[in-house]
Formats: sequence, structure tokens, C-alpha cells
Amino acid sequence: MQRFHSLGKPDLTLGGLRLWIHGREFPDSTDYYDLNWLVISAICEARGARVWLERAPALMTEELQRWLHALEQLLQGKRRRAALDTIEPYLNITVRDARPHGVWEVEVCLTPDNVNQEHQFRFEVSGEELNRLVQQLRGILERYPVVGER
Repeated sequence: MQRFHSLGKPDLTLGGLRLWIHGREFPDSTDYYDLNWLVISAICEARGARVWLERAPALMTEELQRWLHALEQLLQGKRRRAALDTIEPYLNITVRDARPHGVWEVEVCLTPDNVNQEHQFRFEVSGEELNRLVQQLRGILERYPVVGER
């Protein structure tokens, strides 16, 4: 676990999930897909379990942008669920609408080996945590905007 402490402050936190963005996989590419892949590290922890993914090209900027939009709509009451659905099967996150007492349900699927492993975490977060997530995503997309055209 020492290796994650050396990464500094995570770029994104949500419940037991922490995620660091290391940069674009191919920053000098001119190809839309190559240029928009982000290399990340992530760890998700819950009582008795800890799963991590180290320095993998596992997210696209476009996926983060879609998730941000869905989260904003979720917070406005325009939808009941907001999912980070990724092309690569290493990380997927779903946030479901608030329960009657104002808590949001989060499901994180994280694996470093999608052929041999599946890891799923569920936890609840407050509206304040969800608003902080939206701000974190906006910051990530300011540093790593979607570039180019399909």
C-alpha cells in the first residue's frame, strides 16, 4: 500500500474509491482515440477488501465528460442513475438516485485482471460528496479535455 501513498492526493475520491490521473497515454498522437486515453491508478477499499489498479490506460476523457454530464442531470433530478461506462473493463462506476434520507448509492467495479477477477463495491455517499465529485471531474476535464474529432 505504500505505493499509493507516494502518488500524493488523488484526483478523484468517492466513498472508498480513490483515483489518480497520470496523464494521456499517447500525448503526441493525432488519433482521436489514442490522444484521449488516460493512464490511471485506482484503489477501492471496504471492510475486509482492497483492490487496486496501477498505471493502466483505463479511461477516456470522453467517458469522463459523459459521466460528468449524467451526474449533473442526476443532481438536478433529471435522471435516476449516472454511470461511468468504460470501453476497457477495468473500472465502472454507477451512482443511483438518493434514497428518501438523501443518501446516494454507489457501485464500483474495479479489477486489474478482467479475465480472472471481478470485484464489486457498494457504498453510500452524501449529496456533499457527490457535489465534490462533480467539481473533481470538472477539474480533471480542464486539465485533460476531450481533444480532436472522431
